Amino acid sequence: MTDPLKQFERLVETARCESSPDVDVTASVMDRLSVSASDGPAQKLGNRVRRNVVRWSVVASIFAAAVWIGWFARTESNQALAAIQQARHTLAMPSDRTYTITVEGQSPRGLTHERQATLFARGTDHFVFKIAGPFGTDILAGSDGNESWLIPPVGPVLVGSDSLLIDRWLSQERVPIPLLSLDETLHRLESRYNLSVVSDEIGSTADIGHRSTMTDSIRVIGRRRPEEAMIPDTVELWSNRTSGILQRLELRWSDAEPRPGPQSITVVLKSEEQLAADFFIHTRHHPPEKPVRVIHAE
Repeated sequence: MTDPLKQFERLVETARCESSPDVDVTASVMDRLSVSASDGPAQKLGNRVRRNVVRWSVVASIFAAAVWIGWFARTESNQALAAIQQARHTLAMPSDRTYTITVEGQSPRGLTHERQATLFARGTDHFVFKIAGPFGTDILAGSDGNESWLIPPVGPVLVGSDSLLIDRWLSQERVPIPLLSLDETLHRLESRYNLSVVSDEIGSTADIGHRSTMTDSIRVIGRRRPEEAMIPDTVELWSNRTSGILQRLELRWSDAEPRPGPQSITVVLKSEEQLAADFFIHTRHHPPEKPVRVIHAE
């Protein structure tokens, strides 16, 4: 009985010798195998070869798909990280920017509310946070890079070197808008969320008084990792593809049951106009006769 393997080798050699350069040798061998029905061993070998070809083709396709998916996921994550890092780098530059902040949430009594605030920033250590207070009064909190300060509707101006001074006061007074650090928010997005890049746009930003459009932006979505807690469930960032300027930031909580506190925070770039040199000093924002209380760090 003829050895099937040797017969297959002869078929390959014959196909190689008889085929022209334009003919696929593999296809020629498969054709010869398909017409060798009178030769039982060769027919069996042909079937075996076909099965192996199909099997390895499927394996190769699955492997290629897995490699592509892994490469795409890494590339997408790298794009998101690069966009966040560029936005943080731009935030740290000593340029003036004004953002509007909208907080939607629920009061301890179960009532829904929407609050507005304005954030003026120069870099990451100069800011003024203006919160619309009751009866037409405003609460102002800020930092000139050396001292933190707070101007409440009633009472003296509080000034101190403790960076947590403002947070503690706002918490004690139950101000419904948290003091938001854009750089810290982006740092959390970078390190505590699963990231993806979305290609769809949200249209023009003409309604917020900014000259650029969202078609110039990259959109990054962060979904909270399962092991993380006490942070928003979703954070979305829009930043300019070229300059890295933060154009829009959305933080959302998706609790199954409503709870007191913010449900969403939206930050939108309003202006890049230059502010006065002394804009971040507290004396710029209150009458000279208003008393000032200096609080020393404990």
